[in-house]
Amino acid sequence: MPFITLSTDFGLKSFVVPAIKGLLYQVTNNVTLVDVGHQFNMQRFLHTGYVLKNILPHFPEATVHLVLINVFEKPTREFVFAKVGTQYVICPNNGLLPGICDVDTTHIALFKIGGEQGHTIMGCVTHIAGMLTNLYRKSQPIHSDETIEFDNRIWPQPLVSANAITAQIVSIDEYQNVIVNITEKQFNDAVQGRPFEIALRGASITTISKHYADVGAAQAVAFFNSANYLELAVNGGNFASLFGFMSSDSKLPISLKALENQVRISIF
Repeated sequence: MPFITLSTDFGLKSFVVPAIKGLLYQVTNNVTLVDVGHQFNMQRFLHTGYVLKNILPHFPEATVHLVLINVFEKPTREFVFAKVGTQYVICPNNGLLPGICDVDTTHIALFKIGGEQGHTIMGCVTHIAGMLTNLYRKSQPIHSDETIEFDNRIWPQPLVSANAITAQIVSIDEYQNVIVNITEKQFNDAVQGRPFEIALRGASITTISKHYADVGAAQAVAFFNSANYLELAVNGGNFASLFGFMSSDSKLPISLKALENQVRISIF
């Protein structure tokens, strides 16, 4: 039984999401639909890419990840069909795919949904559902429209030098923990075993912990989460509120600067 995950920016109050599910159930037999989320926002594209990238390793082969975010950004309905390992991603051709996975252009097809079908989201999903039916039942490949140019957006990465990293906040989660786009390897390569300080407003963190319980109640803690990104939290508290971070700060820079033999990480 194949899986289809569904990620959209349609919110939770519209009829569109359940209507899409009903349509997919009608056209594709024996499919299991999994909601990823329906409140994504391309203005917070680092968060969107972070979430979608980190669900892929946990789904079985042949899973299709249907991403309907900023579908109507362009005058025409252009989509990307990408094979990612043994899974598939279908998303608008709006630069989102490079944030979800490492792009191998030999394994992507670009297609356009035109005419009346392309005017509405239900028309677009009807077209995509037909493609999936052919894929599942007949193993028919998806053919690329060579007239479409792939939108290969450059996604922000930490700027790493011999003595500094400049990074950005990726996400502030439901517990107001702050996740930044520094992986454990990037962090270790920059710090190189030196003492470091994560300088906060009125506090600091000088060690990387394994979990919240490594520090006392109401104390700030830094650790690498299950996606291997640096996460900042407060044991039993709300890091973002306590230190003045809001969800709109998704592009707030975090800098690591070497001061003699110490690395200082400043959040400002």
